[in-house]
Amino acid sequence: MKAAFYTTQGPAADSIQIGDQPTPKLTHGEVLVRLKSSGTNPSDVKSRAGSRPMSYPTIIPHSDGAGTIEAVGAGVDSSRVGQNVWLWNAQWQRPFGTAAEYISIASEQAVDLPNTTSFNEAACLGIPAMTAYRCVFADGPVEGRKILVAGGAGSVARYAIQMAKAGGAEVITTISSNEKAAYARAAGADHTVNYRDVNAAEQILDLTDGGTHRAIELELGVNIKLLTEVMHPNGTIAAYGSAQSFTPKIPFIQMMFKGLTLRAILVYILTDQARKETLNGLNQMLAEGLLTHAIGATFSLADDIWWTLGDLTKEVPLELYRAETQIARRRPIEFEADGRIYVVRFLEHALKNDVAPFEAVRDQVDELILHQRRKKLLMELEENLVVAAWSEGAVQRTEKGAALRSAPSL
Repeated sequence: MKAAFYTTQGPAADSIQIGDQPTPKLTHGEVLVRLKSSGTNPSDVKSRAGSRPMSYPTIIPHSDGAGTIEAVGAGVDSSRVGQNVWLWNAQWQRPFGTAAEYISIASEQAVDLPNTTSFNEAACLGIPAMTAYRCVFADGPVEGRKILVAGGAGSVARYAIQMAKAGGAEVITTISSNEKAAYARAAGADHTVNYRDVNAAEQILDLTDGGTHRAIELELGVNIKLLTEVMHPNGTIAAYGSAQSFTPKIPFIQMMFKGLTLRAILVYILTDQARKETLNGLNQMLAEGLLTHAIGATFSLADDIWWTLGDLTKEVPLELYRAETQIARRRPIEFEADGRIYVVRFLEHALKNDVAPFEAVRDQVDELILHQRRKKLLMELEENLVVAAWSEGAVQRTEKGAALRSAPSL
């Protein structure tokens, strides 16, 4: 079978290979899925880049994907053959994930796919949508509750907004620009607050009439102080990340006197009961058409251009985007796959100033062409991100405000 795989860690351009790998053989309790779509998440990217040692000599990445069951192993009902399914934990503690034509996987990890959802949309579900569902509903129904969702333009947050609204909650989300505010409101957020405002906590308290009942947090270490201020007594903080502070300082006394609960969410290790509730609830929402999915672009596995683009750029001064032919000459530009799009951190480090506003630079990046590449770039600038995708045709500009992601921002 055709697959993307790596035998050494490092930049994608140096490690990812496209080639033949053995088609997996079924064992007891497994199904063989012919994959139609594979989704990339930050955890896939970080593992390949070297954030943790390789556990296997050869790795086919990606935990999320979708396809059709072509065969079943012993102990699996033969009626499953022909079912369309979406997958979870496909490369968790195992070497071979979804970036291939086939995968053999435990039958329970291949979830029936409602006919309301495409394969590409289903490749968004395993990590971001399941994380969002658990964050929203781990502590019971949310009807009539006020829910604070941090970083409303992110992938998990976008799902969480939709799910909380579907559950009858009033949703407040934090953002950092007008464009992201519009994006979050389009997903269903009732209110948006710019977390850079000095009175952000006061705004949230005003909107919630004394505090939010639950909070869904991406960066616990950065935001724990604000959360402690804005939580309603006996509220719950569901945190699914703290990348900027691995050992956050917790204001325990303030939290204790509010009776706050801090719940850490890691979707890979949900209990059997929690996973069952999450899978059933998520599939019901899909069947009822309650969720939309943000997909930036899709690419063929046979077209390895998107594997060879490299890693998340660490330094991209603003002036590089002002001359279309100067980008690669003046500084190497590398991209990283994030939910099958390329997300480039836009850092004006050389000037040591704030990043230019969206409107000030948008028109200056319409015609970017990367040297030594045979395809051209679609891109959209946000305040701090460039969202880019490849196309066969001429360079075009995406619609303003359509900052689409299918995985959390790195």
